[in-house]
Amino acid sequence: MCRATVAYQAQGYAAVFGWTQMVRSTDSAPDRFEMDPIALYQQIPTPYAWFGIRPELFDAPCRDSRYDMTWEAHSFLCISPDAVLTRHVQAIAGFSWGFTINHQDITFARPAALRPGAWDHHLDLLRTSYPGWIFDRGYLSA
Repeated sequence: MCRATVAYQAQGYAAVFGWTQMVRSTDSAPDRFEMDPIALYQQIPTPYAWFGIRPELFDAPCRDSRYDMTWEAHSFLCISPDAVLTRHVQAIAGFSWGFTINHQDITFARPAALRPGAWDHHLDLLRTSYPGWIFDRGYLSA
């Protein structure tokens, strides 16, 4: 299970963020990342799996059996620079996390910060998956 929270002093639209997540798994497409929206959003063209005022990322990947596999997520906290007016996304920060199952033993990967290049690596996937959206390169500079 992974939970990531946002602590930010601003209120209202100034505190609106979104989490987007890509997953690579040996039981799906082991050589590439795929978008990982929550099932409820599958028919909604949004890159955000969680969105709102200081949203919490929560994910609990589940498999019916414990066959050998590696599962890795890249999770990014993002903003839309004009709050909620346009479909424009700018990443702020990202981290990786996941697990490996080997002979039914589960090993959890420690969460690790992702550099802006990791976000840029996913831009083709994001732009192809959500052609009506604009995705900026790199992380928003403070």
